[in-house]
Amino acid sequence: MANFWLRLWLYWFIFSNAVALISAAIIYLLAYAFLYFSYDNSLSEAINTLAIFSAKIGWAAGYLVGLLIVLKRLFGKNFSGYSIQMYDCKLENPLEEVFVSDTLRLWRKWLVRIAWSFIIIIMFMVMLHFAGIEGLIGWINIYSIWFFVSTFGGWILILTVSKCPRVKVVKRNSN
Repeated sequence: MANFWLRLWLYWFIFSNAVALISAAIIYLLAYAFLYFSYDNSLSEAINTLAIFSAKIGWAAGYLVGLLIVLKRLFGKNFSGYSIQMYDCKLENPLEEVFVSDTLRLWRKWLVRIAWSFIIIIMFMVMLHFAGIEGLIGWINIYSIWFFVSTFGGWILILTVSKCPRVKVVKRNSN
């Protein structure tokens, strides 16, 4: 069963980051092409800077969308002979196909838990800063937030999924 949770986390990590990187690359290429063909070649450094800025915004938006899509894709996926099954509201019948609208409530719970855990870490850093340990506040940037969500977000997702009454881990038949 421990192998199931590790594989689930690894699938979540790879899929959500892949969606984010693909969306960032597409937005970068579209922004660069649009700006390049709109202006002459003398502005190539400025065009590249604007395209990189657009890619960062596309990466962040793609990461949020990827986090929602990966949550939907986790249901029914076989990991080490087990899978996650979502049930209807009465907890009687498993859903044959899970839609994004079915996972929105679970996704919101998960995002709130990530936000609260990150706020606790930031408050702890601020407390340590005022206690005399300096340099920790400078650690907070977009890359540290991505590392936090990518690393600990998967484990918080596992905690959220395992505590949700509509979601059960079921053993699959190995065919």
